[in-house]
Amino acid sequence: MRLVAEISPLIESVFVILNDMSYFLLIFIIGIFAFSEAFYTIGKNQAMLKEEELDNAGIPHNPMEYEPSYATIGGALSDTYMSALGQLDISEYGGSPMTPILYVLFILLSFIMCIHLLNMLIAIMGQSFDRNAEIADSNRKINQLEFVVNNWWIHPIKNK
Repeated sequence: MRLVAEISPLIESVFVILNDMSYFLLIFIIGIFAFSEAFYTIGKNQAMLKEEELDNAGIPHNPMEYEPSYATIGGALSDTYMSALGQLDISEYGGSPMTPILYVLFILLSFIMCIHLLNMLIAIMGQSFDRNAEIADSNRKINQLEFVVNNWWIHPIKNK
């Protein structure tokens, strides 16, 4: 695909953008894990508070029944990842003493992950595309020469 003159700048742009996004992806993954850990800790705390409340009242219960979805590692990662991509559902955060903290944490998650980091990703991609578009013709020639050098040992014509 890199030998076709019309497509080679786009292929090169994809590789340049993926290379430029590596640091962004690292920061994004660290953010996902950090917010997931915070939600997981709060979720476990909510489950323990509810269980203690029901034990004190003498009500028989299943300990897993009152855990929010983010009270497990997988649930916290899933909720945080989906929130970072724009699924902004706060219906599960209400009705506990931890609600104000959850709302503040959710606002921070929304601002940092959804607004700030994803806009940064768009800027990185735009800058990479512009930088690659300026040198598209020279990149095309370099790619063609690289292909020739890499395949120099192949003799396609049998009777030269």
